[in-house]
Amino acid sequence: MKTSIAIQHEVNGPLILEEIDLPAVRPDQAIVRLKAAGLCLSQIHEMRSESFERPRGMGHEAVGIVEEVGGDVTHVKEGDLAILTWVPWTPVKGRKPIEFTGATLDGETVHGSFWGWGEQLLTRAEYLVPVPPDSPIDVSAVIGCGVMTGAGAVKNTARVSAGDSVAVFGVGGVGCSAVMMAAALDASAVIAVDISEDKLDFARTIGATHYVNAAETDPVEAIVEITKGGAAFAFDTVGARQAAEAIVPSVRGGGPGTNNVGGLAVLVGNPEPEITIKPEWFVGHQRRLAGSHGAMEPQTDIDYFLEMHRNGKMPLEKLVTRSYRLADVNQAAADLAAGKILGRAIFDLSD
Repeated sequence: MKTSIAIQHEVNGPLILEEIDLPAVRPDQAIVRLKAAGLCLSQIHEMRSESFERPRGMGHEAVGIVEEVGGDVTHVKEGDLAILTWVPWTPVKGRKPIEFTGATLDGETVHGSFWGWGEQLLTRAEYLVPVPPDSPIDVSAVIGCGVMTGAGAVKNTARVSAGDSVAVFGVGGVGCSAVMMAAALDASAVIAVDISEDKLDFARTIGATHYVNAAETDPVEAIVEITKGGAAFAFDTVGARQAAEAIVPSVRGGGPGTNNVGGLAVLVGNPEPEITIKPEWFVGHQRRLAGSHGAMEPQTDIDYFLEMHRNGKMPLEKLVTRSYRLADVNQAAADLAAGKILGRAIFDLSD
């Protein structure tokens, strides 16, 4: 079987729509006819990285109709509407292994455990989550990475509760999802931090109560002033060094005693190699620093996000602001890299 997907052949090279060969479905695999796929900034990092082998299929959040499943697959079946996510259905300990689908291009291995920018997807069924057939396609296309990464960090890593104050550095697709989740959990203050006035204005429409333009104002000072001492939680969804180094002093300090802990800073975005953090922020103030990497349970959280959307608590339809055809994949990637996309963009892969 052949199908067309976006392939990158070299670092920083263009994406080319190519027909690849799909092998017979393994017992643990499934084929999905894709309906829509999201554009994530981490794909731009991947396209620029020498760490990944090529030729490589692109895209890691999508939604489509299951066309075929292997004999060992039980949680999805043919005809299901299913979301692609890079968090496996079955919980794993540590990092998941590198996997190959078996797809080839002119006899050469197509690298990647999955892809979303194409006509059909072949992957282990572990990366597919069935959802109700009436689930909105545009919203479903971005849940598998953007929503679950940002909202999952707020809900599951930080466990934000009503009345907590939250600061989110970077309000792209992941950051906006964090903003919406914090607002849905009734945080007392949801502070959006970015250098784009357009993105900050957009964040206010989806739940941000305050915003700070970090190009004009010291964000740490602004957050400390807004929260009267520091946020309970701060999230870096960008990965830039300045943001990673700012989230710890943005959270409130604690002091001596077992229950006098400070706030929690959470690294979410793809990080730069090094950051500098003062030890006194931890020892003297009991502040905490954590990482969050797809902090979601696919079996329960995707249904939770969809339900929060259905009942109006998370207006995820506002997150999807642009749509492209797959033929325009390089223009879409360029727009994403240039910061021209508010919220999240998708590829419309419908016939």
